[in-house]
Amino acid sequence: MACRIYPPQVKQEALQLYFQGTRLPDIARELRVPYGTVHNWQTTGKWTDVLRRIQAEIQDEWRQKILDAARKQSLIVWAGQLRLCQGLTEIMGQCMSGDKKLTSKEILELAKALNTEFKVFEKLFNTVFPQPAIE
Repeated sequence: MACRIYPPQVKQEALQLYFQGTRLPDIARELRVPYGTVHNWQTTGKWTDVLRRIQAEIQDEWRQKILDAARKQSLIVWAGQLRLCQGLTEIMGQCMSGDKKLTSKEILELAKALNTEFKVFEKLFNTVFPQPAIE
């Protein structure tokens, strides 16, 4: 029995269908090509390896985009946290210079709030800009 030669467009279409998730028997049926031929194309062309490599590249690209978006969002939160800390520090400075009058209880609450906000700020900062471990 003679081997039939298919135009390159048929093989290309089979490859596209495979990359879209179509099963080999369905590709063979749709293109009216024997299953063995489609399977041979898939094996010799290493379609599975190519598909896995493309999927890995796409996953890496999306993982990086998600990381970048998370970092950007963290920076926005971080900047807001910094502004809050600066505002609390200004109020504390005004109290210490005598420009602003607060009771000792209010000053204590302000100091606690400032301490808490600086801890949150430090945690956010270390999330966005992780420090290398010191050995």
